[in-house]
Amino acid sequence: MATFSELIRLREGILMRLVPISERQREIVESGDVSLLMELLGRKFKVFEEFERTEQQLAPFKDIPPEERIWDSEEERLRTAKSIEHSKELIAEILRNDERSTGLMAQQKDELAEQIRRMDQGNRMQVGYAKQSPSGNVRRFNTET
Repeated sequence: MATFSELIRLREGILMRLVPISERQREIVESGDVSLLMELLGRKFKVFEEFERTEQQLAPFKDIPPEERIWDSEEERLRTAKSIEHSKELIAEILRNDERSTGLMAQQKDELAEQIRRMDQGNRMQVGYAKQSPSGNVRRFNTET
């Protein structure tokens, strides 16, 4: 079984791999490439599964108060504390990137809904004009000059 320090460093390493994935996710969302986004999310899910497994392995250690943990050295305790703090920063960065991605996707969804609404409104207007025409045909105008 891995030690607390080893698991903390493993978790930090996983988070360091998730940060660029979350940044790339935001870039892909901005570009609107859904297929590339799905591919990236698949990779992100696999890395996140590693994170979850590590969190499960850390669970028994969370019941031990920090002051009661036994350390091989003061250096190990300090290194682990730094890794924990760095992990908190990485998690915050991942969450910020995910929030931006989610916000961008919501904005894109709203823009798409508005485009569909305008297209539907335009189609209804064309149908209305066609119904008003005595012959039932819509007159087409030559827009080329």
